[in-house]
Amino acid sequence: MSWADILPDVLADAWEDGVTDGARIWNTVRTSEPNTPWPHVRTAINGAAMANKVKLPGGTFYFEGIGSSDAGTIVVELPDQKTGGRPAPPGPVPTPPVGVVKQYRGLSIATLTDIIEILPELISDSPDAEIVFDLSIRCTEGRLTDESKSKLEDIDD
Repeated sequence: MSWADILPDVLADAWEDGVTDGARIWNTVRTSEPNTPWPHVRTAINGAAMANKVKLPGGTFYFEGIGSSDAGTIVVELPDQKTGGRPAPPGPVPTPPVGVVKQYRGLSIATLTDIIEILPELISDSPDAEIVFDLSIRCTEGRLTDESKSKLEDIDD
């Protein structure tokens, strides 16, 4: 299932005033494809968010582990829409994976700089710890130039 399959021009019955939720999308998809599993729909919603075709007020990290019973807690909006007068539901609080010490959501460049500055101290305080970072970079306004994207892609893992 492609992210384009969940957009209003394909799935109009699931949307109202530029806003929907995971359950409405899934239920509408299942009217024509009854055996579509929730994880496929969840992946399509995430893909649409990553392509900047929809907004997820809770963020993409927010629903990665959410099961089908909580699909209705995932608010999905078109980029130029608000929640249509509906308050965004709080939804379940994700449990951090084992070993995660601290999660940063919507990390600013200033906060990232602060983290970089204390890394030498962290490493010297805990010399036996292997520190691993999971990082995704998203653009919330405007677009990255191809040159900027290329610079990010040139960094080795």
